[in-house]
Amino acid sequence: MLHNVKEKTKQLKNEHLDELASNIDKTSSDGGMFQAVKALNRKRFENPKVHDFDGKQVSNPSQIQLIIANHFKSKFRDDNIHDIEPYFGQPRKLKSSITEKEVRASINNLNSGLAPGSDNISGEFLKFAPHLIDNKIAKILNQTFERHEDLNINEGLLIALPKPGKPKGPPQNLRPIILLNSIRKMLSTIVLNRIRPKKETYISHSQSGFRPNRSASDVNSNRGRGRPTTTLPITLNNDLKKLQNKDVQLTTKEDLHKLQKIASQRQEWIAFTAEIKRTAEAARPDDQASGRH
Repeated sequence: MLHNVKEKTKQLKNEHLDELASNIDKTSSDGGMFQAVKALNRKRFENPKVHDFDGKQVSNPSQIQLIIANHFKSKFRDDNIHDIEPYFGQPRKLKSSITEKEVRASINNLNSGLAPGSDNISGEFLKFAPHLIDNKIAKILNQTFERHEDLNINEGLLIALPKPGKPKGPPQNLRPIILLNSIRKMLSTIVLNRIRPKKETYISHSQSGFRPNRSASDVNSNRGRGRPTTTLPITLNNDLKKLQNKDVQLTTKEDLHKLQKIASQRQEWIAFTAEIKRTAEAARPDDQASGRH
């Protein structure tokens, strides 16, 4: 019986590996390729081995937890810096209340197969739950602003993972991962979706990570090897340098604010952009400026 169980387990594992390998062969997406390879190379979680200050291995779970907590507290917390105080103003409704549609979009954005936070609510649970919960969650989030109710969204579970290729034992060879509550992830997604139209106007086109339908792998796939990147701000700044008697550039936030001030004056902005166009055309070779090739 035990032999049959082992054989069945081995068969299922091999079938899973074959499926992952097949997905890697079929996918044309860099993001899909990354996820498949990541799943293929995933290792089973092992409890971290920790040494005390004398270099001896600790076996007591409570002591292990204390050593890890104190180590990362010393790295990420400065007792001389005070925490940001929560908002204690007059409770009020949002001008635009959070809707069920926004909640459902945030739920669909949750990743599957990830460990939950301290609320013990996984992404799969919310995805396959009846859509009646969308209204409930929307009410909870709206009431948070109306009544100043605390959702404990700043809580998280710290999981310490061994750094690959590093000796096991020293706390500094552990990598921290924080498992956040689902309600925190959903609220973050809702806020991000609301500010995205404004946010996109400030982000360079070359920024690929953490953007919809983009990934960091696009940076290398969209340009030749060894070819220098030329972002939009650099291109615009080069055009501004060619202007005569114009003390304008685009290298700092202050420069951007100065250009925004010019843009707020319609006639001045029209004249300014026209001068950029004339300067750019004058700098081109005659055959290119006239359209001859």
